[in-house]
Amino acid sequence: MASTGPAVATTQQDTLPPPPFSHLEFGMSVRAASNALPQAKRLTPGINFGHLKALLVIPEMKAFGSGFRVYLQFDPADTLRQILLERRHAAATRRSAGNIQQHLTDDLGEPDESCLPPVATPAAARVTWRKKNWSLHLIGFDDLGLGIRTQDADRDDPLEIKPLGRSRAERLRSRQQSSLPRRILIRIHDADDQTLEPPACG
Repeated sequence: MASTGPAVATTQQDTLPPPPFSHLEFGMSVRAASNALPQAKRLTPGINFGHLKALLVIPEMKAFGSGFRVYLQFDPADTLRQILLERRHAAATRRSAGNIQQHLTDDLGEPDESCLPPVATPAAARVTWRKKNWSLHLIGFDDLGLGIRTQDADRDDPLEIKPLGRSRAERLRSRQQSSLPRRILIRIHDADDQTLEPPACG
């Protein structure tokens, strides 16, 4: 992910999550969310993500110019709190992260916050857009050093979903290094939900 200039003021008054999730509303029930996204499959008993649980999943979905696995995450009262999109491993390259960031910038304007870490293993980079009723965080995790800003491991179409696999350079790394995460995440949640806000930069 790349650093950008200061956010540009916008008069856009977004009340619902961006397409293709604009049929969803935070706080809706599992049944209502399932009706809004009929392609979503029920997860039983669900997947725990801290204090939230993924109860609906779309294994492969095109969103923001790329392909993702999508989890709808609910609180203990079974109300929708967060939409989580994920790309992993060979599909989570620097190039694909850049393409996703550019797509979001084209659609949503300049981000409100860019948080690019110093050298760390693993490192996380985050770019955030904040609208009237929702916030969107693009997050890249990379075990090679500078966030997602590393040399591409795959040389093919970065937007194509690939089976799990690693390049020769990755295979030569230690088992511990190979087990570290490399993911691109998008988290969308209610703008007023402070429990889902990431920590401050730095």
